[in-house]
Amino acid sequence: MKTILSICLFIALPFLGIGNNPKADGHLIRIPLGKEIKCPLDKLFSEYEFIALDSNDPALLEGLDIINRIIVKDDYIYVGDLFKLTLFDRSGKYVTTLNKQGQGPDSYLSLFNFTVHTNGNISILDRMASAVMTYNKSGEMISKKRFPELSLRDLTMLNDSTLILKTMGDRDSRNNIYIVNWNNGEVINSYYPVAHSKLIHMFKDFFPTYQRRVFLNGYRSNHVYELTREKLLPAYTIDVDGRIPPKDFWQSSDNSRQLEQAYSEKGYIGHIPFFMEGEQKILLRFEGASDALKSYALIDKATGKSELIKEFLFDPSFGWEPEYIFPQENGWVVIPIPAHLLFDKKGATSFANKFPDIDAESNYILCLARLK
Repeated sequence: MKTILSICLFIALPFLGIGNNPKADGHLIRIPLGKEIKCPLDKLFSEYEFIALDSNDPALLEGLDIINRIIVKDDYIYVGDLFKLTLFDRSGKYVTTLNKQGQGPDSYLSLFNFTVHTNGNISILDRMASAVMTYNKSGEMISKKRFPELSLRDLTMLNDSTLILKTMGDRDSRNNIYIVNWNNGEVINSYYPVAHSKLIHMFKDFFPTYQRRVFLNGYRSNHVYELTREKLLPAYTIDVDGRIPPKDFWQSSDNSRQLEQAYSEKGYIGHIPFFMEGEQKILLRFEGASDALKSYALIDKATGKSELIKEFLFDPSFGWEPEYIFPQENGWVVIPIPAHLLFDKKGATSFANKFPDIDAESNYILCLARLK
């Protein structure tokens, strides 16, 4: 199984069976290990659609390991990789490519991540330059905000006037989260102190939202947090089969190999690389060191009961475990399906027949879905 990422939350009603200590660690979600199921999409999602992306030369996308983020907003689909940002309309038709990588005054050195504003402008995080570059959809630069003292990793908007920056936790960054006044680029707050570790963070990052709240999951953490202008709020603690690593485990040694070995030998599950909440359900992914300790889990918010998911059934005869799920707003997700799977995977013929114009070399098919 491959790694996946994300986060999100809901705090309106207490959960039956999801419970205790919400003040210190957020609501507790307990997930026992057990049998994995093949889960039909109708059980996961209240609505969904499939979008086959154009496959002409400028529209073809990189591999999933290179794609940083997919955002569906208003009438457009935005796909960012390490070099460029590709735009499609909601039917999957190619619109344009934003590629400003270079040394010029309106260029970026690296497209590490991006976010889309409510007015349609696009802000790109240039990690190499420690800057946030903002463009319109035509590729014209609107602004450039520099943060030379920070080692940047990710960004999102808390609201139209407030930017959230996440750091790598290296260099001289004291905190993981920095709150910025979008209008003047000034840092107005920071929190979530960096806990230095010898292990390198290779997961993708996301800031899913639910009911206008912005959330963050933790690599090397079983917690899910809400981000506000003032502080970090614990929202959930994910306990899979009682396998949470002890407090400060990741800082217990300067020897990264020793940490990895202990994590594996003790069977800890300490990564929650994907978390999304819907009105009735929570969908998350947990990861330990071995494949036996990695799975998606679907949690019923009313009862607290969970089911482990081996494969998503996109068709009665076509099941697949997504490599990455890209969270959107308010329970929506995007699942990119590589076209070659429809020809390589046994039983996928009936699903492939829904897309008569594609072949094994075609672009991705996106499943845009809303969690129940």
